[in-house]
Amino acid sequence: MTKVRILGHDSLREATVERLQELGVLQLLDVTQQHKEWLPKHVPTEDVERTLTKIQYVLELIERFQPERKSLLEGFAPVKPAISEDELERLAETFDLEGIYEQARALDAELAALRAEQKRLQSLRADLEPWAPLDIPVEELRSSAHVACILGRVPEEALEALQADCEQALQGAITFGLAGERDGKRYVYALLPAAHRQEFLKRASAYGFEELPPLVSVLPGKLRGRPREILAELDRELAQLEREYTQAIKRVQALAAHKSQLQALYDYWLNELKKREAQNRLAGSRHTFVLEGWVRERDFVRLQRALSELSDGLLIERIPPEPDEEPPVALENPLVSKPAEVVVRLFGLPKPRELDPTPFVMPFFALFFGVALTDAGYGLSLMVIFALLKRKFKGQAFRQFANLMIAGGGVAVVAGALTGSWFGPELAQMVPALKALKVIDLSGSTGLIAFLGFALAVGFIQVILGHALELYEKLRLGRVWEALWGEGTWILFLMGLGVLAGIGLPRLLGLPGLPRSWSPIASRLLVLSALLVVFMSHDTAAHRALRVEVPWLLLALGLWLYLTSAGSARALGGGLSPLAAVGAWVTALGATPLGKLRYMLGRVGSGLFKLYGVTGFLGDVLSYSRVMALGIATGLIAMSINTFASVFARLLPDAFGLPAAVGILFALLILLIGQPLSLAINALSAFVHSARLQYVEFFTKFYESGGQPFRPFARETVYYELKSEEQHASQRDGGESSR
Repeated sequence: MTKVRILGHDSLREATVERLQELGVLQLLDVTQQHKEWLPKHVPTEDVERTLTKIQYVLELIERFQPERKSLLEGFAPVKPAISEDELERLAETFDLEGIYEQARALDAELAALRAEQKRLQSLRADLEPWAPLDIPVEELRSSAHVACILGRVPEEALEALQADCEQALQGAITFGLAGERDGKRYVYALLPAAHRQEFLKRASAYGFEELPPLVSVLPGKLRGRPREILAELDRELAQLEREYTQAIKRVQALAAHKSQLQALYDYWLNELKKREAQNRLAGSRHTFVLEGWVRERDFVRLQRALSELSDGLLIERIPPEPDEEPPVALENPLVSKPAEVVVRLFGLPKPRELDPTPFVMPFFALFFGVALTDAGYGLSLMVIFALLKRKFKGQAFRQFANLMIAGGGVAVVAGALTGSWFGPELAQMVPALKALKVIDLSGSTGLIAFLGFALAVGFIQVILGHALELYEKLRLGRVWEALWGEGTWILFLMGLGVLAGIGLPRLLGLPGLPRSWSPIASRLLVLSALLVVFMSHDTAAHRALRVEVPWLLLALGLWLYLTSAGSARALGGGLSPLAAVGAWVTALGATPLGKLRYMLGRVGSGLFKLYGVTGFLGDVLSYSRVMALGIATGLIAMSINTFASVFARLLPDAFGLPAAVGILFALLILLIGQPLSLAINALSAFVHSARLQYVEFFTKFYESGGQPFRPFARETVYYELKSEEQHASQRDGGESSR
């Protein structure tokens, strides 16, 4: 990245911003925040924002009543139709957006009013429905000066007790009328002298009686008569409202004829808004403007050329970044490792001066993904599927993901062929050519142990690589001592431990291992590196004095000679170690003997604690066993589906007397559904766990992330893909020649 500043006359401001948007190579900075002493430029955006809001309003209304159905793949990577800028500009000039917007608002308001009226009538109907059995007009169910008419509901089980109690208390001066039942409650009305109204309500409440308002107070004035007659009228009105609502929806759906034009307009005005917002990040004087931004170093000359073609009155210059300013990050990798950028971006981009892990992720991720799948049929299927999808979906992010899946599928083909799994193990048993490719038999303990050993060995290599990359990073940053005595000694210790494990563990399991002749060298390396970790890997100072460190180094070497050698070398070590210990005591930091003792014990304790970290290393390596487990699980699931299909192929004809063709057809149906489902589940699992191994076991050794992505100012579209000038010209020339 390089930071640039562009200056020019204010008359060129809009054209410059437009050209920068066409190029799409410069990430604009907000100079109004960085240089508050400069005069900010202000370009109104409210009118464009209102236009975008109107377009979005109409599109959302259309989508609400005529949703666009997309396939799963289109939802993941939508295909955008192409359109030229000339077409967009003509559309913006000629399309009657205001007319369409007002029509949409009127329809939306009509629909809302119809829906509100429907809900009101449905509520009235619900209140009236329990009274449908009554053969009394609703206007007669009301109180008079001397007679109280009380409507209510009471639990069904309390109705008889309520009637008996009230008739006894009022000495028969009460009449109950029964209506319908709903939710376990009976709807009733009571006629009694008005003077006893409160006494009745008080007594009835003890039985769970709830008073309801008179029906004439709930229903509109035009709704009178018997409840069932009113319900019939309400049903007629609701049916009419539903017809009107349906007609209004059809008029909304008719707006869908303008959907593609509205979407194109949205993209046009979105870019207009971006241009104006970009101008509001500029500053300058009354007659000049200035902007700053980041550009890739490789694109700087292209930017210069484009601006010089626009006008000779523009000045572009490189400028140094601010002391605390970090440039954005854009990943640049060769084609062979570029697909792994998908995995890195999911975790987080590297910081500007940090190592890009992408080239190291690619081979391991593809290997782990393929081995976790371990089925040649599934691998071939993934390769074919994503090769076809690449032809349809042109987005860069999707193409990277597709290439990653194709690479992982290729490894799965190799792993599946070597283990004899082609949509399960059955096919390799039936086809001699496939059986000949099988090298590892996962049905026996020997093959399983070998598979596990392979997964752990590759995991060991990746974890060691992570520490090696951390060593390289520290050396690159000038932290030489910390790199050599911290990471360097730790790597030697782990390598010695790994060699010894490779010699001994396979033989314990009856498998060939590393040559025994390597054992003495590995043992000496392990002891030496362990002593160096204990005595030399403390992190108390970035720059260490030789007079302090040399005695500790001699102490480690002396102990190593004493422990691993014989004869004169052992005697040299036995004599060198006490002298080095005394030298370490004399030269150790701390003014007092007690301070020196604390320093020495702290240093050794720190080294021992780091040496204890080997348990975490072993845990990291064991995590790679999940690759083996997933690979076996894939074969078992595929085999289960095949077994299930073969059982049904025989069961249906034998048990039910059906033709053999029915059993075969049913078995094929199981395979056509089960195997793709198994592929999807196992591929997803392989991706997730392979990514986890990168993030948890690999990246934690050397990688921090935290970089801000490079986002150049460019044309943005939601619905359409803008044609390049070459595409537009070729289509125009083709159309003219055909005419």
